[in-house]
Amino acid sequence: MDPVVEMSAPSTTRGTVSLDGVLDALPWPAALLDERGVVVRGNAAWHAPRSADPLRCGPLSSKYLEACLAATTPVARQAGHGIERVLRGDLPLFQLDYSGSATAPPRWFRLTVSAIRTAGGGAMVLSQDISSERGALQSRIESEQRYRDLFDANPAPLWVFDEETLRLLVVNQAALRQYGYARGEMLALTLLDLYPAEDHAALRASLQAGDDTAGARSVWCQRRRDGTLLEVEPAMHALPFEGRPARLVLLRDVTDQRRVEATLARDHDLLTAIIETTSDAMFIKDLDGRYLMINSACARALKQPREAILGKDDHALFPPEMADRLVSHDRAAMALGRAETYEEKMEVKGCTVTHLVTKSPYRSSTGQVLGMIGISKDVTERKFRQEWQPTSNDRLTDIIDLQQALGGATLEPPAVMREMAERAMNLMRCTGAAVLIADGGEIVYRGCSGTAVAGQDLRLALETSLEGRTHLDGEALWCHNADTDPRISPLSPLRAKAMTGRCQRSFSRDATMPTIPGCQS
Repeated sequence: MDPVVEMSAPSTTRGTVSLDGVLDALPWPAALLDERGVVVRGNAAWHAPRSADPLRCGPLSSKYLEACLAATTPVARQAGHGIERVLRGDLPLFQLDYSGSATAPPRWFRLTVSAIRTAGGGAMVLSQDISSERGALQSRIESEQRYRDLFDANPAPLWVFDEETLRLLVVNQAALRQYGYARGEMLALTLLDLYPAEDHAALRASLQAGDDTAGARSVWCQRRRDGTLLEVEPAMHALPFEGRPARLVLLRDVTDQRRVEATLARDHDLLTAIIETTSDAMFIKDLDGRYLMINSACARALKQPREAILGKDDHALFPPEMADRLVSHDRAAMALGRAETYEEKMEVKGCTVTHLVTKSPYRSSTGQVLGMIGISKDVTERKFRQEWQPTSNDRLTDIIDLQQALGGATLEPPAVMREMAERAMNLMRCTGAAVLIADGGEIVYRGCSGTAVAGQDLRLALETSLEGRTHLDGEALWCHNADTDPRISPLSPLRAKAMTGRCQRSFSRDATMPTIPGCQS
């Protein structure tokens, strides 16, 4: 139905609605024009002064159409032509939005002309103040423009794509630069055009799952216009765009970051391979003394798993006095700016071991000291050999006397063997000694002194024990670590007390003498 107003002649019948009452009830200026465009009725608002309205309403009987057509302002003439078309029946409705010029900021109005169906024809004219509506619309337009400007000027690549068609709807300048397209070219693409074909299925699956991070896989490969590939971390957010379901995507280029990470990983693997080639303990610390990297030998020396050492400093791994000493050496090496070598005795799991330690600062490419690298060689056995090597004529004489006494002891009296053990313990300055006798397939502790007394009458296998192998091989054998050496029985005095020890065969055919140095200090 055409938007016209059905009118009937005025009636004085009781209960009939008055036309003047209807017009007066309207909050906006309203008037009726006859077929010539003359005002025949108007409400109170129509006759109120409205200086801001360039299409000021005229009084009754005024020739409103004629006045509009004769006006010098384009708005008034445009209004007049619209009224003419409605009165002629060319248009059922005419609307015109226009601004007033008498105020700042200008007021906005809307003129609405509707055809009315009466015997003589005519039209109804409404004039509404739409300044608030227009201001809100303008604010929304300006806000949208600001957001568009922020979107386009954002330094990070951004785009919006249609969730159903995957077509790109809008892209910003950063995306155009990163992918090498002109705006028109890129807006003709779909999301799939920017991903390698082998990733299309995974991409569709992640989008269908509604994952705003593009799936559990956070890094995706994309293709530029020239065919080169880049790696990105996309972050997505669902939003409606022009009435369609869409997603806003922010893309972070991580190509260089991933390349650096891969290089660092290769360097780390190479460094790990290098430090694992040595049996000496190697470690790297930061400026705060925390262990950043260690090799397997270092973990074994500290008798802790690698994971329990990394990230900790010396105070978390050693007794306070020792930790203070180690930290002092670290600081001295970094202060000197060169390598420093020294001997260090450490308490590890209750035993004292001696290490020859070399520490040196390591630097960045600009020469800045970043931390310290150290190499620690266990010289406990070497020190043991140096300190207990008989050098004097008196000791040589004692050794000969011991061998002769043992060789002449055909009855193996316990007193003689204990005397041999006592004299051997004093000679070697150790904590315990014993004389062992081969008995079939076993080696037996007989004369024992010092800490070896607990092993009196202990029988061990000749083939597998350190004591037995010494007898069979006919040479002195060393135990570097009694806790881990498989040749040391859990019942052996060597295991019970010592971390290092030595078994030496005498000149007697069936006797072997172990010495137990213990934890040297």
